Amino acid sequence: PARYIFLDEVESLTPPRRSGESGSVMQRVVPQILNELDGFDKKEGHTLLFLGATNEPWNIDSAIMRPGRLDEKIYIGLPDAPARRKILEMNLKEVPLADDVDPDELTKRLDGYSGADIAYLCRKVSEAAFERAVEKNVEHPVALRDFEQVLLKLKPSVSRFDLDRFKKFQSP
Repeated sequence: PARYIFLDEVESLTPPRRSGESGSVMQRVVPQILNELDGFDKKEGHTLLFLGATNEPWNIDSAIMRPGRLDEKIYIGLPDAPARRKILEMNLKEVPLADDVDPDELTKRLDGYSGADIAYLCRKVSEAAFERAVEKNVEHPVALRDFEQVLLKLKPSVSRFDLDRFKKFQSP
């Protein structure tokens, strides 16, 4: 039977070691983690798959990326239009929308935003509508202007610079 171990933010457990940090705790911890990873394949009758996730792959010690450890890189980019549309639907399913909110247009406008950015946008417009309902004692559906107000401040969290870094890291 296969077993899986998922390490979120793997870069925090295995940061790059630097020669000038000989007294650092990580100089001792990273080799121990690598040693433990190498030892797991020796258990009889068990298949163990280690998965690591990060949004900073360049901050992972290179030794963990060698074959036999975390040897495959899978880049999951920003959501495409169908994914953005689905994220909007999932996060707005309980939210009454005004007639001026066109999900297709909103989906186009959110090109370059991450799934977390879109979920945050939905949460903020819902909060604004709730606060307005409490303040005026009248409930109104979420309107396009609610989205526009939040989008004035909410910029994509992943920059073009970061996208270029991800692509560079992904390539062999």
